[in-house]
Amino acid sequence: MKKRLLLTVTSILLGALPASWGEEHLTICHFPPGNPENVQIITIGSSAVPHHIGNHPGDGLLSDFPGGVCSIGTPTEPQ
Repeated sequence: MKKRLLLTVTSILLGALPASWGEEHLTICHFPPGNPENVQIITIGSSAVPHHIGNHPGDGLLSDFPGGVCSIGTPTEPQ
């Protein structure tokens, strides 16, 4: 009985986790729309990267910025 309860609780908890927890995470420079001077370095699931880069001008992978320093402007092209 205890094993069944434990398995049920574990299944419920795992089902509630965000899907991004099981995927690779990448660090990006994020320039918030309307306040690009408030640059943020965030780590997000790889599935969210295309959205950020496509919808937030200036956003890019941290590794694509010279010296890994986020600054306003377009990151260098990935090698």
